[in-house]
Amino acid sequence: MDNQTTDRAFLIGEGKNVRAHKLQCVGMREERIDEMIERKEKSRVRCADQGLVRTVV
Repeated sequence: MDNQTTDRAFLIGEGKNVRAHKLQCVGMREERIDEMIERKEKSRVRCADQGLVRTVV
């Protein structure tokens, strides 16, 4: 589940308990997209840790 969807659910349920569930079939496009997002996030963190990221204003 993408972060935006989860964040929105928590904002809507502010002050209440919220559960986020993701239903997905094996080998589907969403699974490959999730893997790609995870790889990009790990790469972003690795670059930030090495000081390779700069802020552009």
